[in-house]
Amino acid sequence: MLSFFVLLAAVIIPLHVMPGPVLGVDIQVGNKPLTVVVDTTTAGLRLTGSALPEGSVSRTGTFLGASVRRGEEAYADVTIAGQLLRHLQSDVMDSVQPMIGAPASGLFGIGMLSLPRGLGCCANPLAAFPGNLGQHYILSASFRSPQLILDPDETTMRQFAMFTIGSAGWPQGCVTLDRILPYELCGPVMFNAAARGITIISANPVEQMGPVAAGMVAHLRMAQWEHDFQAGRVPISIKSGGISGIQLGLLSLQQIDILYDIPGHQLGVR
Repeated sequence: MLSFFVLLAAVIIPLHVMPGPVLGVDIQVGNKPLTVVVDTTTAGLRLTGSALPEGSVSRTGTFLGASVRRGEEAYADVTIAGQLLRHLQSDVMDSVQPMIGAPASGLFGIGMLSLPRGLGCCANPLAAFPGNLGQHYILSASFRSPQLILDPDETTMRQFAMFTIGSAGWPQGCVTLDRILPYELCGPVMFNAAARGITIISANPVEQMGPVAAGMVAHLRMAQWEHDFQAGRVPISIKSGGISGIQLGLLSLQQIDILYDIPGHQLGVR
């Protein structure tokens, strides 16, 4: 049963933990309840075609490119947290498995990046909520009570350290890792709720690649905000890449909430 709870001005959308682990949210497309995976790396509702009831979506015949992140544009009446959103733009795909590594009925993309209309699909579904409820929202990923909080009050938002989104689509940060990375490796900090632990991506050779031993501490700094992650409690690994960066997966978000400020084009953490 879909529901939402009002706390002052905020709307709270309950999430739940699915195998992987990933976070799921219950929606309804037409008259069929579906559970879709919360995805922080994309923006838009993506649906697996085989999971949809007949006649529940209106397909436009516009195919949105060959990327694994794009299928056929469609519109549907979608219920999210008890709120009916009519004619919501969506992306109907053969499968979302290439994007998250596991089968699912779809992806609920709450990321900041939305492509201009005509170039891709789709807009963040939270933006379709009435009254600008989806302009500011918090992802609290803790397995104890995962939830999305729409339209948090000013007092709550002031608890977050805010960072401007850079050209890569993410805020910038730096990480050290005990003796393996005694110097700061800096780059975009990517919040990926469909990944598991912390992946440090280095454009330069690092003596040790792959998983790091339990007990080692990764120290993350984003401007004046800092946090330590201990391997063993959180999987930490290093891999090579063309551009240095840090990916924080779901298990590293258990103690960190993320605030999305769409008008300000900022992310915040606390």
